[in-house]
Amino acid sequence: ALADLMQAQPVDEKTVNLLGLGAPEGRNTELVRLLESKGIRIINVIPSYSTPSEIALAPGVQLNIVLEHYALPLAEKMKEYFGTEFIYCERPYALDSIEMWYKQIAEALQIDITQEIVALKKKLEETVFRLQNKFAGKTCAVEIPYGRAFDLVRLLVALGMKPVLILLDRFLSCDHKDIQDLLASGINPLVIKGDNAMQNKMLLAELKPDYFVGFYNDSKELARLGIKERNLLFSQHTIGFAGIERLLHQLYRPPNGLQILYYKEQLIKNAEGD
Repeated sequence: ALADLMQAQPVDEKTVNLLGLGAPEGRNTELVRLLESKGIRIINVIPSYSTPSEIALAPGVQLNIVLEHYALPLAEKMKEYFGTEFIYCERPYALDSIEMWYKQIAEALQIDITQEIVALKKKLEETVFRLQNKFAGKTCAVEIPYGRAFDLVRLLVALGMKPVLILLDRFLSCDHKDIQDLLASGINPLVIKGDNAMQNKMLLAELKPDYFVGFYNDSKELARLGIKERNLLFSQHTIGFAGIERLLHQLYRPPNGLQILYYKEQLIKNAEGD
């Protein structure tokens, strides 16, 4: 439907569309700031902050950067209709993966952001090191709708956590390398398709991880099971190293009221047990 709004345009050099970034701050992310600092103009961030008249101009870019697999059909249609080239680089989480992700984008645009990404990575490496004492040995279950789930697990392993369960919507083409990296490190959690709520509940009750990282549709159920929820909703509003900085903050500091919910549900559980 979006492709049908578009019209053929003369192509401007050093211009891009970002496809698949559904976030309120889509035009004010670390990625956008880095690209603009090197003279790259962002024409559209689809589906964030794009009017129909702006979408009509989308074929006039040098490159589409596809940030999520949901946007691949649009990129493929634009390639078919208008010849617009694209690269697909699913949202990463592990620090080395983000570094490679930026290098892939920079190479496609023939720009150099090496110094910038080295500095950003170094700052977060120090944060990960500081948090290892808090999370070392803690078990976790993981479910996310956006980005590379197995790469998120790699980040959690770097924090010292032990993943026991991954609830997955689908396998992505980029998952294979992340899976091989985990297996090579001796990490082999249970992986299931996470669309069966009863199955998920039974597994969580059986495995009893210390943390549930990502998105679960029943916070009260997690609290009753004694599982600490770390909802990553707000870290999805940005990407790159800035997104991981926000993610780490959400892991370390739960939202206001979550501990109260946890305490309340434990009281109810104990009362029911009596």
